[in-house]
Amino acid sequence: MPINLFKKKISQQDAAILLFQTLHDGIRKNITSDLELLHEYFSLPQNLSSNEEDLIRYDIFIAALALETQAIINLSPQDKNVINCLKDYILKNAGTEVNDYIRSYINIYYSYSKKGENPVSAVAQALYIKIKGRVNSNIKEIDPITTTVIESLLVSKSGTWKTIKNNFKIKK
Repeated sequence: MPINLFKKKISQQDAAILLFQTLHDGIRKNITSDLELLHEYFSLPQNLSSNEEDLIRYDIFIAALALETQAIINLSPQDKNVINCLKDYILKNAGTEVNDYIRSYINIYYSYSKKGENPVSAVAQALYIKIKGRVNSNIKEIDPITTTVIESLLVSKSGTWKTIKNNFKIKK
């Protein structure tokens, strides 16, 4: 891959907004195939309301965002302030209730990932528990295949932060 010597400079605030919007748009674009996958492996009820589907999409987004914030902390500690900019952006645009919800679940996913050796697996298990509770159904207990399916779903959403870092120089 060629190295881009003349990267466009963006602020940390712009990097946070770009991370949020790119990740959100990608999840929204692929939600139909994601839900089909979840229906197949979770035995989700076929008659989910559009509100339940939106909430599941939102849960997937928050889990993916938690993994991206962990990538920032682990791989780009010099850009850790981007996480504060991300929190400010969410609070400014989503309101207090939604911000508290996102922050609490990012913290939950982060604590799960700190306990496990594989953060993606830990977040996948936490996401499974969240979706299982969301649809209030008799979804089977998590097994290695289901964990792998959710991991692959989350991994397919990852890499947004790396793409931003490869394409832009983030100003301090």
